[in-house]
Amino acid sequence: MGFFRAQWLAAAVLLAVSPLAAAPADTTGADAKAQDLARIEKYMNDLHTMSAKFLQSTSDGSTAQGKLYIQRPGLIRVEYDPPTPVLIVSDGTQVHYYDSQLGQVSTVSLSDTPAAVLVRNSYKLGTDVNVVNYDRGPNVIRLTLQDAKNSDAGQLSLTFQDNPLSLQQWKIKDPQGTETTVALFDPHRDIQLNPKLFEFIDPAKGQVPFGN
Repeated sequence: MGFFRAQWLAAAVLLAVSPLAAAPADTTGADAKAQDLARIEKYMNDLHTMSAKFLQSTSDGSTAQGKLYIQRPGLIRVEYDPPTPVLIVSDGTQVHYYDSQLGQVSTVSLSDTPAAVLVRNSYKLGTDVNVVNYDRGPNVIRLTLQDAKNSDAGQLSLTFQDNPLSLQQWKIKDPQGTETTVALFDPHRDIQLNPKLFEFIDPAKGQVPFGN
């Protein structure tokens, strides 16, 4: 939904939790920044699977919640709670967006979305992935990232809690300027996920999508 294209955001998604402390301008110095980037690069490369509940918001003020599943590289499943009638599945190549209310399926290439940065095969910050912005605040680190080979896909901003390092939130800005924020709750990482979660079965053809 809001993960991928601006026209998919009208029915979804605001952060309904207390915001993290605002991060001041970077005063930590180049060495500390390099250390943070190295830690985050390792954290993301070591993250293979994850499930979590989420609250999502968009810059148009809409909100939604649900559960998501991620398996790197390339696999995402986003199940929205009612009344949002949406299921999103990335099979590693394409992102399928199903609106059960309209009975319609839309498909877009994963590489054309900011979400591709989140589930890429590997992270090499500053080379494969450009670091557009870096901020550090009290126990929080924020990075804004962009695919070095496809800047037109948009930007992905990650928010990490520090000590211990943990991904808490991301924000996607698509080429149209629409921002979508996703806050994670009750995350579980490096768990076994059913491969069927990432197989999209078109309900518009009379089939039933896999549900967990």
